[in-house]
Amino acid sequence: MNRKLLQYRNRSIVDEWNTTEATLDSLAKKYGGITREAIRIILKKEKAKGIFVLEAYGKTKKSLRIKSKYGDFISTVDQEVLDRYQNSDYKKWRDDHTVYKRKLITKTEKKLLREGKIIPRITDLSDRTQNIGKYKIIQNMKAKEYTLSQIGEVLGLSVARITQLVKDMKVIGYELDRVAHQNQFKSISLTKKEIQRRDKLIMESMRTKTAMTEVAEKSGLNVYNLRSHKSRYITEKKYKDFLKSRI
Repeated sequence: MNRKLLQYRNRSIVDEWNTTEATLDSLAKKYGGITREAIRIILKKEKAKGIFVLEAYGKTKKSLRIKSKYGDFISTVDQEVLDRYQNSDYKKWRDDHTVYKRKLITKTEKKLLREGKIIPRITDLSDRTQNIGKYKIIQNMKAKEYTLSQIGEVLGLSVARITQLVKDMKVIGYELDRVAHQNQFKSISLTKKEIQRRDKLIMESMRTKTAMTEVAEKSGLNVYNLRSHKSRYITEKKYKDFLKSRI
């Protein structure tokens, strides 16, 4: 098995062992192909790396005892993140904790971001100063309806990095034009004839199991628009009728 997959599997086993009533036998059954003893050895090796592994009482765990090990941290982590998230020393505070606590903090961050209780962290002042030129380019290009991938090509950055810079700009106070890309305008103003043409292209690709990227290349259309068209226009009934017409 791939080394990364092995690491992921081992961490998953440790997480289940620590946070559920899983036993050595139940984990061995779930992760087929390994024995009860192999699970015990995995837990022992992960513990040797400094990762917290819950001790078992006999064959089963009578108590998870996580709370007794970490005190009230589990109940206070939400408030701790809320209070510290925008502080300059937040990253150091998070990294100073044990692996288990860092996982709890990361999970809490994601939850609070989804709920809108915290906003994405602003980059350090030094980073912001260095990024002023990039911010201006992004602002100008977005106003001219360029996509994030096109902006990334100009700046030599990934789409993920451009997305992060855009988030920072919004937090700092930059005004960014929310203009639909020209391809999106095209996709919502199609003629009946064009809709029928795209229907046939997409349904034929579904029938022959052809990748949508290949259809896009052959037809000279945008992949995003094809997928959008598929979800918008092609129903199960329409596809079945198309298949009948091919018989």
